[in-house]
Amino acid sequence: MTDMTTRKYKHNDPPLSEMLPSLEDYLQNISVYGMYDYLNAKNRVLYLQSEIETESVDYIIQAIRYANREDYGKPVEERRPIIFHISSNGGNVDDGFTLIDTMLESKTPIWTVNDSYVYSMATCIFITGHKRFCTEHSQLLIHDGCVGAVDSGSKFQDHAKFLAQTEQSLRDYIISRTKISKRMYSNKHRSEWYMNAGDQKKYGCADYIIGEDCDIEDLIR
Repeated sequence: MTDMTTRKYKHNDPPLSEMLPSLEDYLQNISVYGMYDYLNAKNRVLYLQSEIETESVDYIIQAIRYANREDYGKPVEERRPIIFHISSNGGNVDDGFTLIDTMLESKTPIWTVNDSYVYSMATCIFITGHKRFCTEHSQLLIHDGCVGAVDSGSKFQDHAKFLAQTEQSLRDYIISRTKISKRMYSNKHRSEWYMNAGDQKKYGCADYIIGEDCDIEDLIR
């Protein structure tokens, strides 16, 4: 399982009000993303199926901004939602929160889908959706991440302080977006807290179980 690590933020993205001229220009300049990603982005269907890092979230961020650019001036209720499919072990906290902030800024609705598993930082991204869907056999994980190696006592103290601040931010965010109480989070987060589809809905991580509360056609637009 990917560790939930942190490092200094490396993105240099413009604010939402200064979006790139076109998604086409962006994708044509990045060889790793081909026509498949371009067509999905144009159709407002996005995928995160890898570790959370700069390269994996950058395309998603730009696609969200592009959709908001297309919808500029439209009432929120008239905007076609972005369907964001997630299957990820987690990854870098800084990159994850960069994507989360973009999702929170988006006026165009973003519907997240737990297709199979969302672990660690991917859980935080999943619960950011304006509507959240999970499949019948999907899994979700909340835990306390990992501690990286340090080579001196003073660095260890700095790292420990930073880690505590990061854990506090993650705890506050998860509690604010779910039905999980502070007491419950404190009792569970030091362990590997896995949730099946029923628990995801019970604790407010997911709103709908596909096949039980809605049909897959509800997500095909």
